[in-house]
Amino acid sequence: MRSSCQSCHKEFVALRSTPPFVCGACQSRTRVPSSTKLGLHPALERRMAAQDSSQRTRKTRLDRSTHFDFKEMNLLPHIPGFDIAYQVGRGAMASVYRAREKKTGRLVAIKVLSQELAQRADLIARFEREACALKSLNCDNVVAVLDAGHVDDVHYFVMEFIDGITLRTRINRGPISLNEANFIMSGILKGLKDAHRHGIIHRDLKPENVLLAYNDSNFSILPDRVVVVDFGLVGIAGLAFDPHPNLTKSKVTMGTVNYMAPEQHVDAKRVDHRSDLYSAGVILFEMLTSDLPLGRYLMPQERGLALPAEIDAILGKSLARNPNQRYSSADQFLADLAAVESQEDANRAPNVLPYCDSGTRELQKLFFKTRYAWLVLVAGLFFAVGVRLSLSKSSTNISQKQALGVK
Repeated sequence: MRSSCQSCHKEFVALRSTPPFVCGACQSRTRVPSSTKLGLHPALERRMAAQDSSQRTRKTRLDRSTHFDFKEMNLLPHIPGFDIAYQVGRGAMASVYRAREKKTGRLVAIKVLSQELAQRADLIARFEREACALKSLNCDNVVAVLDAGHVDDVHYFVMEFIDGITLRTRINRGPISLNEANFIMSGILKGLKDAHRHGIIHRDLKPENVLLAYNDSNFSILPDRVVVVDFGLVGIAGLAFDPHPNLTKSKVTMGTVNYMAPEQHVDAKRVDHRSDLYSAGVILFEMLTSDLPLGRYLMPQERGLALPAEIDAILGKSLARNPNQRYSSADQFLADLAAVESQEDANRAPNVLPYCDSGTRELQKLFFKTRYAWLVLVAGLFFAVGVRLSLSKSSTNISQKQALGVK
């Protein structure tokens, strides 16, 4: 540490800063100040000071942003008539909350438009159009809307609460059998059938927008319900109840890229219901192969999967790039899936007594339904006979011993 004498101003090097220092020139005692700076170059000092200032500014900004995100994620909206518990999901446009209706006590899901987007009239209109579209549907495979409205700048609509998992979660958990895939796809197509019948096009069908409701959370069995949700990009084909008929612009791409029909990449406004059937084909392909039909993809038969050849035909028709070569309705898609399922059921049925009358067939079906009860009954009879023989043998031995004792 460099310093100087306070009397003669002779420079010296001080090793310690606390005790007084005796100058070798004037013999005066000088105390080295504790605040003496290090011998750094002035340019280096300015650079270090600038770095400290930038770090403090960045830390302040980070703290502010973290505080904002915390409020955004944890601030529950206030909607009269409902007790909102917590947030169950969050998307690009809105958040979904689990709540309980005060009047009836039933569980509901409330979808609330984001506060930032609530300042834009076009996004408010899109949100209202989704609620209006869902209100017009009455199908077990489409989420039901119970109420809609807004409180100040909080725009919301109330839906039934579905306690389940998304199809994406089910796909990530492991392989899906043909029987399960047919069941799930049939539910999706029934929901699309009702929507298309009302002139409503989903335009964003994907596994994240399909909910599976199970009984007692038993995910090893088929779900009780398959429900299509999130009609945020809904297209309404000139219906009278459409509050905003010109909301979607031409030459605009809307949807999730991997599940969009080819024509939807070009112009989202001019697609029809066949774009939803293309998305359904992508979902069926992913459930059966755990892959997406991107680029030059291989069909299940080419992949060596143990699936019927009819599945390749169904996938090929639903994934046709030309809309005119696809299924023209969800009914046709459902009919082909039902035919494959019937054929699989026939192949799984035991081939016993193929040439028998109807009465014998009924007896055969009754036997197969009650075969486990018959096995239990036969086992019980054998057990009873064994116990009976054992008791009789024991009584014989006792009587012989008594007879010998008498003699």
